Amino acid sequence: MAWGFTRLFAEVKRKDDADLRKVIKRYLGGNGNYYRYHHGERLLSPTQQEWILDLFRRYGYTNDLEFEGYVLSFNFHQ
Repeated sequence: MAWGFTRLFAEVKRKDDADLRKVIKRYLGGNGNYYRYHHGERLLSPTQQEWILDLFRRYGYTNDLEFEGYVLSFNFHQ
């Protein structure tokens, strides 16, 4: 699981910044959820992480694509 977007946006050009944030916010369900994922109140699943990383790649960003933090999580309920 991952959280935080600061590292992802570190090298983003100004012309792409607003669009990327808008698309991510829409994907995550709005500003409130974006804030929660950004500050680690909620954690991004591997599927969500890959979707966001693919978005950055579509905009041409391929280097140093890392979230702010990572935690190992287990789901024992199946």
